[in-house]
Amino acid sequence: MNIIIDLDNTLFYNHVVDTVCALHSIPRGVRHDLTDLPAYAREECFAMFENHDVMGNLQPFKGAYKVVKKLLDMGHNVFIVTARDSNLEMATVAMVNKHLPKGVKVVIVGSYNKFDVYKELKADIVIDDHFEHIQQAKMAKATHVVMVSNNLTPYNHIHKDCVLNMGGTIVNSISEFGELFVKWQDHMDRLEYCNDVNMLLSNFDNVDEDDYDESTICGIV
Repeated sequence: MNIIIDLDNTLFYNHVVDTVCALHSIPRGVRHDLTDLPAYAREECFAMFENHDVMGNLQPFKGAYKVVKKLLDMGHNVFIVTARDSNLEMATVAMVNKHLPKGVKVVIVGSYNKFDVYKELKADIVIDDHFEHIQQAKMAKATHVVMVSNNLTPYNHIHKDCVLNMGGTIVNSISEFGELFVKWQDHMDRLEYCNDVNMLLSNFDNVDEDDYDESTICGIV
C-alpha cells in the first residue's frame, strides 16, 4: 500500500499557533483557526512558519517512530506529504531523518493543495489533521482517509461527522492509527479472499473502542 501521512500536528507537534496565543494571552475561540486571530498574531504565526529553526526543530508525537517503522517493516510505502513551503525542504528532511526511521519519503507540496500529489502517488491511505486534505484525498480516489482529531486540533472538530459520513476514520493520534492498522492487517491475513483494500479497512467498525486510550497523545498534553 501507499500510505501518506501529514507532518505537522499528525506526526510532529507544531506549537506555533499555541505559542503565539500564549504569548499574547489570546483565547483561541471555538474554531481555533488562524482566521480567528488578530492580524498581528497571524503575522507572527506566518513568520514562525517560515523560520527554519522553528520548523526544523519540532518534536514527534509519542509512537510516531514506532508506527512508521511498523508500516515500513510490513512492506508498505510511507510518504510524508506536507504543505510546507519549499524553502523549508532541507530543514524538514533533516528533522524527519533525525526522528523517524530510514525508508520514509518526504514530499514538500509548497501549497495547501495536496490533490495532485495524492493522485501521483496513487494514495491508498491518507492520514491528516486538516479536513480540506481529507476531502482532496477522497477526490483523488484514496481508498481510505483517516483524520487525526484531538485537543491539539480543535480546528477540525466540526468536521468529524463529515469524515465519518464519507466512510473515513477518526483517530486520536498517530499511535491509535498504528494500533487500528495492525488489526486491519490481521483481518486481511485471516481473510484470504479479501483482495480489495477497501474491504479490509471497512472492518474498522468492528474494532472495540475500549481497546484504545484516547486520553493520551505524545506526552505533550
